[in-house]
Amino acid sequence: MMLGFGVTLLLQGLAAVLLGISAEYLHKSRFHGLLAPVWSGCMAIATGLLAICSGKTPNHKWLRHWTHALSFVTSLIAIAALIIGVMGVTVTCSDDVTNIHPAYPCGERRALHVTALCLALGTLVAAMALFITCCSYYVTCPSCDVTCPTCDVSCPTSNVLCNCCRTLREPRRRKTPPVGAPLPSRSDPGEDTVQQEMSEHAHENPYVFPDDPPPYYIPDVQVEIDEFEMLEMYEKEVKKTVRFKDQDQSAI
Repeated sequence: MMLGFGVTLLLQGLAAVLLGISAEYLHKSRFHGLLAPVWSGCMAIATGLLAICSGKTPNHKWLRHWTHALSFVTSLIAIAALIIGVMGVTVTCSDDVTNIHPAYPCGERRALHVTALCLALGTLVAAMALFITCCSYYVTCPSCDVTCPTCDVSCPTSNVLCNCCRTLREPRRRKTPPVGAPLPSRSDPGEDTVQQEMSEHAHENPYVFPDDPPPYYIPDVQVEIDEFEMLEMYEKEVKKTVRFKDQDQSAI
């Protein structure tokens, strides 16, 4: 949206600058000397360029703030150019001006003022629309400092929550199985991975009985059984003490 308003302001500004320069050198008039279309078009060009850059990089907060401020200034200058255009249309073909400049045709000068008036009106509408868009469309999320449109999702604190924060806060919805499909297992998939690792590394402990569950395996840790460890017998159960020793012997 901001990109479209930026392109519109840029084209209107270029047309206004060309119109103001040609009106000054081709058809002298009392209000053409003010060069209202020229400085109004220059402001529209600057605002349009900032709006295009801000539309392509919406995460840049300061660029959006400068576009917001410059669009307001462009609106004020467009209002001034609009007033000058109205005065030029009404005063250009009056008797006093015709008597002062009899050599210049009245119809052509009035047509130039009408064209400048239409360009000023279009610049005013585009600048005001850009001002409202910059103010309300993009908001920065306070959680992760990311700029996003306000239409994504509402947040009670800042009225906006970006996509990354929304995915973290919203629980994942489980897909319902089709009719007749077997019910999924309630076991955690992480437990299956742990059991698989335990089974793969069960041969590292020679004191494990066949009926006992496989021991837990800790990666990057070497399991050693000291010769001086004693096996305690109590009620026909074997209690084994396993001392874990790091692979890096220099750290001990």
